[in-house]
Amino acid sequence: MRNIIKSQFFQIVRDKVIRWMLVIAISMQILIILLPDWLGTGKATTTSEFFAVDGGMSVFMFPLFFLIVVTAEICGVDFLDKTHNYELMGGHRRIEVFLGRVIPALVIGGGGAFLLMLLPYGIHVVLYGWGTKIAFGQVVLRWLLMLLPLLRLVCEFALLTFLLKNPYII
Repeated sequence: MRNIIKSQFFQIVRDKVIRWMLVIAISMQILIILLPDWLGTGKATTTSEFFAVDGGMSVFMFPLFFLIVVTAEICGVDFLDKTHNYELMGGHRRIEVFLGRVIPALVIGGGGAFLLMLLPYGIHVVLYGWGTKIAFGQVVLRWLLMLLPLLRLVCEFALLTFLLKNPYII
């Protein structure tokens, strides 16, 4: 299983779809923070007030797109060229093939989406400071608890990818 995971990370680094999705998600996350100030529609508030008022809902959309695309790419692209069959014929068990794709999807998809959700808050802190509306420790606890649903979503989309055997449907 270790060799399958290593080969998946080798593919992930060279996959153009994942690279472009990461670039698009990062640029959209940056625009979420900067665009209201450029248009003059938003007032410069502190990050704790931004988190309290918005609840962070505006920064969750693009990381979820990233999570879905990355999970479908990691778990499902090998169905198109029958790499799964070659690994099974090469002596690997089905659980090794399955976990060899789900573990990188959890690390890259879940971890990447989590970091993408933290990016706008980091930019907002640099621009406007933290503030006093919500304690930083409470926000960190909420962010850490948000990691669990993200990992659950990765598992759900990996299951759908393995059931449908087509990454483009996902």
